[in-house]
Order: sequence, then structure tokens, then C-alpha cells
Amino acid sequence: MSKYDLKYIADEMLLGDVSALKMCIGFFLGESRGIGDGRVRALIARRLKHCPLTPKQESILTDCILDRFLEGRFSEGFKDQMRLVRKLNLPLLIQAAQDVQKKPHRYNKLYVLRYAQWILSRYGHNKTEPVIQQASRAGFIPPLRMRDGETAG
Repeated sequence: MSKYDLKYIADEMLLGDVSALKMCIGFFLGESRGIGDGRVRALIARRLKHCPLTPKQESILTDCILDRFLEGRFSEGFKDQMRLVRKLNLPLLIQAAQDVQKKPHRYNKLYVLRYAQWILSRYGHNKTEPVIQQASRAGFIPPLRMRDGETAG
């Protein structure tokens, strides 16, 4: 299926087409890495926020997106997927970001740490120091160097 077909199906999903909803969820859950697949997933995530979902569909989508987040398997447009989880299950999203913040050595991909920081700053009312600085101080990632040779944080 081309990305244009998927965009058309995503539009049909908004009109209440149940088969289009199932097709979009099926594509969304898949782990394809084609050109433009991240953008199509972002579009579907934005559309899903406006569709009636069953509790099972909400749970499956939430688990899929949080697994991608924690494993660092995501591409552009992932913030749209995170916003979908915010709508479906905000407490679980905050808990996942806090887990990353508490154990940065388990999530040694810098972009996962940045997303955790973004989530907590937007939705978690986090008043602690940024997770990247915590991880750097703990020795899990090298300290950020400024142009004049000083370290950040």
C-alpha cells in the first residue's frame, strides 16, 4: 500500500469507517521502516485522537508506542505518537518517562533520555534537574562540552 493510500484510509477513518480504522491501526502497529512511514504514523496518530477506540485498542496502541519509546525504535513524527498516548493513558506515559529518568543507564540512547525530559517537562510537572545532566553526572553518558572547553551542567 502506498503512502497516498494510507493517507486516504486515514481520512476515511475520521468519517467513521470501521474497516479503515482497523487498517490504520494495523499499519500503525507494524514495524515497517519505509520512506515516509514515520510521517504516515504521525498522521494516523493525529487522526486516532479523534476516533472512538475500544479499551482494547487503546491498550494495544499505548503499549506499542511506549515500547517504541523505551527501546528507542522511532523516527520523525514520534511526538505525535506520544501525544496520542497522552490522550489515551497519561499516567502510564509519565510513569515510563520517570522510569527512564530514574534509570538512565538502562536507556543509554541520548534521544530516549531527551524524550523522557520532554514528556516530564510538558506533562509531568517535573521540577528536578534535566535527565541528561543526571545521566552525565552519573557517568552514563559523557558530559556535554561547550565550545570553550567547559562542560555543561
